[in-house]
Amino acid sequence: MKLADRIIARAFSQVGYKEGPNNENKYGAWAGMNNEPWCAMFVSWVFSCERALGAIATDSHGYAYCPTLLSWAKQRHLLKSIRNITPGDILLFCWDDSGVPEHTGIATSIYDPRSHMILTVEGNTGGNVIGSQSNGDGCYKRARPASCVVAVVSLDLAVAYWNRNNPSKEII
Repeated sequence: MKLADRIIARAFSQVGYKEGPNNENKYGAWAGMNNEPWCAMFVSWVFSCERALGAIATDSHGYAYCPTLLSWAKQRHLLKSIRNITPGDILLFCWDDSGVPEHTGIATSIYDPRSHMILTVEGNTGGNVIGSQSNGDGCYKRARPASCVVAVVSLDLAVAYWNRNNPSKEII
């Protein structure tokens, strides 16, 4: 099975997971940052489970802050156009038009040019459009408008970057 397929399958396996009181969740516990907003820790956990954490590792547990991933990915030329989204890519979202990413998730579809929507799996979001989209209560499948995406971190470019710089620890 290809890496993108494994990442998506792992992400889908978490749909329905609900946090406990005060943002208590297994992804934050895994990252050593429990009781914090955990959308990025969810994505990092998924990549870690599929032995691909190095591709997005801004620190030893992947990333926990969306602006950090954006800066890290820009420096390494790992971003691509929204119109070129492929399943397994990491999406960074902004809800207030500031351009600063405040939420993240994993693309599970390509960009649909008719509807301008992208299907995702996300952690720490709400199950519908009511309530917080950046600090919700669980893992959900979502359909997001492309207008909310501020950056796309390419899975393929991230893995190629890692493999080029770490030939003894290749991600496959």
